[in-house]
Amino acid sequence: MEDEIDMLSVFERFAAIEGSYSLVQDHIADMTEGSSFVRSLSNEEYSMACLPTFGAPSIATKWPTFQPVVHRVLRSSFSFDEVFSAIKDESFRDPFVEYIHAICYSYDHYFHFRDTIPETLNEREGFADTTWSIIRGALKLANVSSRFLEVPVVGVEVRKNANKNLLEEIKEQAHQADGVGYLDSERSQIYLAESSVLHLPDTRKRILDEIKVKRDMRDTLIAQLAEFSRESLPPRGFSVFGSTSFGPHTKFYQMDIAGVFRVYQVGSMLIPLTKEGFASKLRRCITTALRFALRIGDERDRRLMAEDLSELDKQRLQRACSQVSQTSKTPTGGRNQKKKQ
Repeated sequence: MEDEIDMLSVFERFAAIEGSYSLVQDHIADMTEGSSFVRSLSNEEYSMACLPTFGAPSIATKWPTFQPVVHRVLRSSFSFDEVFSAIKDESFRDPFVEYIHAICYSYDHYFHFRDTIPETLNEREGFADTTWSIIRGALKLANVSSRFLEVPVVGVEVRKNANKNLLEEIKEQAHQADGVGYLDSERSQIYLAESSVLHLPDTRKRILDEIKVKRDMRDTLIAQLAEFSRESLPPRGFSVFGSTSFGPHTKFYQMDIAGVFRVYQVGSMLIPLTKEGFASKLRRCITTALRFALRIGDERDRRLMAEDLSELDKQRLQRACSQVSQTSKTPTGGRNQKKKQ
C-alpha cells in the first residue's frame, strides 16, 4: 500500500548511527515523544509510521451513560468537595458512578484533612491512592483484571530461563512491575506499569523506567506470541501495553511488531494533586484511561476471534518465535541512556 512504510529499513538506517543504545540493540523502534528515533524521521516517515496506531475507540458507543454522568458530577468549575458531594447523590448501580466514587474515596484519605496531596508520600502510597485508582477502575470497566505493587513480569521470567535446563540449573526470578493488567490468566499479562513519587521525582529514574517498561513489553510480547501461536494465528497488530508515571504525569504505550518491535504513545494524563480544579483534570484523566482500557479490551476481543491453526502451522510459528532474538540482559550505562533519550 502507498501509505505504508518499511519500518525495518528505516530502523536499520537509524541503528547504523545509534547502535549502542539499548533499545536499538533490542530492535525496539521507539515512536514515543522525544525519542532519538522519532527525531531521525522525516515528517512523512513519522506520519506513515504512526498511521495505523491512532484513533481511539469511542467511549460513548461502548458506555452510553458516561457523558451524562460526567456532565452532572465533573463540571469544569467543581472542586474536589463539590465532585465528592455530587457523586454521592447518584445511583451506584451505574458503573461510572461507582468508578468516580472509588477515585474520590481514595483521594479523600488525604483531602479530608488538607487541600493538596502531601509531598511526603512514598512511591507506593502516591501511585496506589491516585494514579492507579484511575487506571485500575478503567481496566475493570473494560473487563481487564489487574494487580499492583511488586508483581513479577512473566515475560522476563520466560526470557531469563529460556535456555536453561531447569533439572540442573536454578530457575531465575523475574523483576517486578508496579502494576499489571491480565487477560484470561495470571500468565497472560497484557499491560505493565511503572511509577515514581508524585512530588519531585528523580529525572534519571524516569529515563530508566521508560527503558525498563519498553524492554519488559518486548519480553511480554515475545512470550505471549509464542504461547498464543500454540493454538491460534496471532491477529495482525498483535499488541501489548504499558505505562510510566513520573510525578503526576502518566504516559500510555502500545507495542506491536512492524518488522521491528514498534512502541508508540497512545495517550497521557496529568492527575489532580489539589482540590481546586479537580473536576476538569479528573475528567480528562478518566477519558484517557478509558480509551486506553478500550484498546486493551479490543486486543482481547481480536485474540478471541483468531483463527485456529493446523498442527503444521503451529510448529512453523513456534519455530519462528524461537528464532526471535532475546532481549539483552542489561541496558548499557544509565548516563549513556540519558544522553540518547
